[in-house]
Amino acid sequence: MGNTTVLRLLIATLKGGPGKTTTAVLLAVALARQGLRVVVICADTRTRGATDWVQEAERIGDSVPFKLAIWHDHDGPLSEFARKVERQTEADVVIVDTGGEQPEAFVHGCMYAGWLISPVGPMKGELRRIVETFRHGHAINASGSRLAISVLLTRCPQAGKGKAKQARDDLTTDRRDEEGNYDPDTPYSLGLDVLATEITRAVAYDEFYGTIPEDVGEYTQLADEVMTRMQSASEAVA
Repeated sequence: MGNTTVLRLLIATLKGGPGKTTTAVLLAVALARQGLRVVVICADTRTRGATDWVQEAERIGDSVPFKLAIWHDHDGPLSEFARKVERQTEADVVIVDTGGEQPEAFVHGCMYAGWLISPVGPMKGELRRIVETFRHGHAINASGSRLAISVLLTRCPQAGKGKAKQARDDLTTDRRDEEGNYDPDTPYSLGLDVLATEITRAVAYDEFYGTIPEDVGEYTQLADEVMTRMQSASEAVA
């Protein structure tokens, strides 16, 4: 794949804990194994989860199939840094991993990316995190950046059942009133796009930290879905 059409992904959910770095790294591994040139930009200046993951994997001798770029505050706006990295690496895919408590980095990530994927668990307390993320992302979209927004359900007890099914039904239903006010019981019922792939607890993904596993589980399915969607979008534009 040439870099005439670069897949620019932002993996972000405002407020921490939903598995952003795990998603960024394992999705990068899965896409790289499809023969794509993949770059992960670690833009989380607080925890440096992606950086630590890659460095530990290299320390134990694992082969990392993607490139890592590390953004610092002194590098200037994240959006400009990402474009520079994209040009220098001739990447097919750029994945930006931002921290949950860094709204400025999130905004610049949205300005660069074409697709925001927000990981979130199916529990009500976590689903509420989507509201602020959606609000910021939608505002950037409305400004003309053409940002696609999708939710990735993670840490589901079972795929397509129970809490996962309820969360999907709630997220994809728009319960806002005519004035745009949220339903107080389910403020995350915003008519959102939810990816078909669900990340379950069947695999202990947290245990993959610091390694590059041979089998990345459901993230292989996620990579396939992402590429299928990208291809469909490209064909629609053409």
